[in-house]
Amino acid sequence: MQISKTFTALQTLMLHLFRISSEATSADETQEPPVKRQKKTLKKPEPIPDPYIVDVKKVDVTVLESNGKRLRQFSRITVSLNEQNALHNFFNNSQLKKYDLIAVRPGSDAILNTLQRKTDFFDIVTYEQSSKTGWLMMSKKIEAIRDEGVVFEISYASALGDSYARRMMLSNGRFLMQALRRRGIIFSSGARDVIDLRAPYDALNMLCLIGVDSKFARPYLSDYPKSVLLRGESKRSLRGCIAVHSVNAVPSSNLIEAAALSRLLKVPEFRLQVERVPATKKAQSKEETETKC
Repeated sequence: MQISKTFTALQTLMLHLFRISSEATSADETQEPPVKRQKKTLKKPEPIPDPYIVDVKKVDVTVLESNGKRLRQFSRITVSLNEQNALHNFFNNSQLKKYDLIAVRPGSDAILNTLQRKTDFFDIVTYEQSSKTGWLMMSKKIEAIRDEGVVFEISYASALGDSYARRMMLSNGRFLMQALRRRGIIFSSGARDVIDLRAPYDALNMLCLIGVDSKFARPYLSDYPKSVLLRGESKRSLRGCIAVHSVNAVPSSNLIEAAALSRLLKVPEFRLQVERVPATKKAQSKEETETKC
């Protein structure tokens, strides 16, 4: 895989976001597949770079601090996946732990099928906005990925170019909205230059062009992206715990029901549930027991 990035352009873009008092920004490193060569040669893939973080000391954040806010930077890496063999090596790369968000761009239906079983390794699924994407028609598979907490991304930067790219971006966006029933989707800029950035209200108007009502367009820019950041943060925390007890503390299989119930009643949460049972149900159960006897 070949890494295509320009730190100068990325730095200019990030500094511009800071100047317009953006509360949270994300620097995206894009990893594209190499250009096809006539002769196949074994070449070691280029390493994944470290996340790009702007030095806050060089940025004026007085406006944010005066409003009681703080500047937060998030890192994201976007990789185009076109080969099945590259999936295992990529997802097990230790460099990915340095990034807050991981986005993938499936190159085929087979790659999407594999990603359906590896949703714990990435947070965002994106695609080439200005070209036709076949797997957008596979509604059941992308819904299954969405149900695991992964979101799909629509970017508007490509729509600011020629008319063909604009038509494809709007068409793909409508297909995705219909397939996912307008859930689990984020709307981002995908900008590689300052000139491709638009204000939030302009982005809301673009969402209306792909079939989103203006009254329900705001979450695609705020709430849903925030949930993605929380999901990425949760992967850095504990996922479970184990309680260890001695063998003597384990209840015996020969324990009678009355003794087992008395032990359960010592648990405050269980006792609270028992006390909430209405008296009428208790009386009915008592009558049924007497009738059986």
